[in-house]
Amino acid sequence: MAKKMSILHLCNEDKVAKYQAHSKVGLLGGGQLARMLAQSAANLGLEPHVYSESPHDPAAQVTAYHHCGSLKDPVKITQFLQKVDLATFESEFLDTEMLKSAQKMAKTKILPAATVMGTIQDRSTQKKSLDHWKIPTAPWMTVTHRKGIDDFLNRFGFPIVFKKRLFGYDGYGTFIVKNKKQLSHFMDKHFQEDQYIVEAFIPFEKEMAVIIARSRDGSLSHFPLVESRQKEARCYWVKGPAKHPAFAKILKQLFQFLKDNNYVGVMGVEFFAKGKTLTVNEMAPRVHNTGHYSLDTEGPSQFDFHWMCLFGEKLPKNPTTSSGFAMVNLLGGTKKKAILQATPGLHWYGKKEVRKGRKMGHVNATANSPKTALDKALINTQRISL
Repeated sequence: MAKKMSILHLCNEDKVAKYQAHSKVGLLGGGQLARMLAQSAANLGLEPHVYSESPHDPAAQVTAYHHCGSLKDPVKITQFLQKVDLATFESEFLDTEMLKSAQKMAKTKILPAATVMGTIQDRSTQKKSLDHWKIPTAPWMTVTHRKGIDDFLNRFGFPIVFKKRLFGYDGYGTFIVKNKKQLSHFMDKHFQEDQYIVEAFIPFEKEMAVIIARSRDGSLSHFPLVESRQKEARCYWVKGPAKHPAFAKILKQLFQFLKDNNYVGVMGVEFFAKGKTLTVNEMAPRVHNTGHYSLDTEGPSQFDFHWMCLFGEKLPKNPTTSSGFAMVNLLGGTKKKAILQATPGLHWYGKKEVRKGRKMGHVNATANSPKTALDKALINTQRISL
């Protein structure tokens, strides 16, 4: 496996000076994505500063520069931004207007831009964007009243899928409704006017995903298409590289979306696949669980790519990967404390509490085929008891 190099080793003297002059990078959030971004930043010769609520957060554990505060506190966020040269975030569920104001006051750029984050964080505006750029997605509508749902059912029938417009992830805020009885239950227990979208159910054969990227210099790139499998609405494993006949066309449309929105950074895109049809399920304006395998393939990881985008580096057209790679998420089970053994490809997140279904870490593997890599990763997860 090729050794991953510091980004400073890949630059000419002018570029090295640029990195050294703007080396303080800020991370809003302290979870596992911020942890891996901070580790990548340090490996690339940058100084990662993490802003989160607790010094025990996963990202706070891997940097000497932790700043304690609420992600809802505009004063503290502004003060944090004033201490760094450039900032990014690990979750799109932040107050975009507050970020815009803090960025303006601190005169520190946040990338991807808060405006694009706001568009994607709301499933209604995200869907409108997909439709505008003619990117295939499930038929949908914003739900404002019961009559609208009845009209939608007359067009598409059961099952239908309700998704909360904001703050839904890992299955939270998503409800598959298969009949009138379930619909009545959903309306009585969960429905709030203008808080949900409803989609036609896509009878997919498998789920797929890709990490795409756009740098500040305008260069575009993508990681390989992968197949993913869910367990109780959470990503369980990923394997690749994968192929699909519709991928090339949809990739061009996604790249156009990035260009037209002046998007800077990496983005995770999830698909439903059936036959020759590939349909976008969701987009996330950040590093993504389905790209974690890249930590153990030959080229730059998705986390390295994100920093390269933010600093305006020209991106490699196709990041080098193995002929087969896989990732298996380590999801919390019934034990109160994890039992760990030395495990090839293990990336542990340092979370203090094991909870059922909680992402505690992941295991990567490479091999001569995707299936062999997945088998290898699954075997290696057996060393860890959750």
